[in-house]
Amino acid sequence: FHGLLIGILPQIHFSGIALIPVSLLNTYSNRKQFKWKPFATGFGISLLLASSIFLNVDILDLIKHIPTSSQSLTATASPITLAWMLSTGSNIHSLLGQDIYLDYISLIPYIGVLHWTWTLLIIYGSITIITKHSSSNPRSFEIFILSWMYIPIIIHYISPFDVHIHYFILTFPSQYILASIAFANIVDSINKVLAKLSWTIILSNFCAQILAILILYQFISTNYTNGGYGTPLSLHLNPSEKLRQMYKHKTIKEVIIADTGDNPYTNEFAAIYQSLIHDIPHRFIDIRHNVLLPNHAIAVIYSSNNISTQSNIYTKHASMQHTYKLRPKENTIIITTLNNSTKIPIEYISFPGPNQLVNGATILGYSIIEKTSQPITWSVIWKPGLPDTQTYHMFTHLLDDKQNKIGQSDKPLIDAKQWDPNDTIITFFDEQLPFSKPYAIMVGMYTYPSIKNITLLNKQDDHRISAYWIH
Repeated sequence: FHGLLIGILPQIHFSGIALIPVSLLNTYSNRKQFKWKPFATGFGISLLLASSIFLNVDILDLIKHIPTSSQSLTATASPITLAWMLSTGSNIHSLLGQDIYLDYISLIPYIGVLHWTWTLLIIYGSITIITKHSSSNPRSFEIFILSWMYIPIIIHYISPFDVHIHYFILTFPSQYILASIAFANIVDSINKVLAKLSWTIILSNFCAQILAILILYQFISTNYTNGGYGTPLSLHLNPSEKLRQMYKHKTIKEVIIADTGDNPYTNEFAAIYQSLIHDIPHRFIDIRHNVLLPNHAIAVIYSSNNISTQSNIYTKHASMQHTYKLRPKENTIIITTLNNSTKIPIEYISFPGPNQLVNGATILGYSIIEKTSQPITWSVIWKPGLPDTQTYHMFTHLLDDKQNKIGQSDKPLIDAKQWDPNDTIITFFDEQLPFSKPYAIMVGMYTYPSIKNITLLNKQDDHRISAYWIH
């Protein structure tokens, strides 16, 4: 079992290697009553499990980053500080963000007492083990706990690599075992009345920590924790319920979830609303690059910090709009409803045919949004083909009158698995032009990341559609 743990931990996080010296020290301290057969089995399992690390990690590249001189091994106090922070819960700004962390601390003035109570108990427990001498007790357990707590700190203290607070999670719960040893030693050394009082202190400490957590939850629900906890899910329930009512009453047929990313596995906003409206037809767009206009009534949900030229296409032609405030100083959630988005008038300069690609997409034309200042901004209007498993990007080249490329902009397109031939899509581009005005524009698609150009349906020796740039 011990071998299994040692083999698995470094794969969960590489800092788990720090437990190997702990294991070796524990083995040495128990050498007299040691059973070598189970140890050999566990050690073999450990090596077998750890072999995947050597197969998947570039060891030579790792060695290059290890300093070869003793001068490079710069000791720093940060491992001690980080281990203390994690052990006592002190000064962990990641919970609330740097901006309002002190506002929360002001609500629990007793928090310093909690931190120092646990600090002193851990230190006293460590000193108790170090100074304890008993020939009848081999103290293997105490040595194991002490090494479990401090060896990872020592290793990271001299480590040439950066150290982060989560590296010391592997020390849990050794520090609290040390604190319990200290507490037991205190209780044994005082009379029964004071012993009962000491238990009252521990229980009070426990209740104070529970109260601090409850205050934390309440604080998060009413304060914008930038860089800390995300928005409480309950605040997203009203917008999601509004979408449900719209769909139930057939006001809309689909929801467009628009944010700075269209992948619910990596984008928080997309993930939240995929979960909350999972039983309503919905699609995702990256509002920075694409505007999706289906041929039926839709509701577009997005955050106020994503208001832009792209989102204004929706708001300008909205039949209804609803806003939902989150926490003070936080962005609001906007729901924009469009009765029939394909009826939105889109002015564009048409590309001459042929303009249909072999993947079914049709490039309709382009529109110049900003041409008087840098960067110049334009959009390409197109219709998708049938759903596809490929990932597509669109390129646009700006050419001078001698057909030299003076500008290029590439943008990711809407996930092809979401394509519908009845949709209209607007993809936005921008580029700084160092010289000359564009004379022509050239547009095409390619697969990503394989960078395979998508050719024209009726002209398969070419993958580009071009037109004059209208000034």
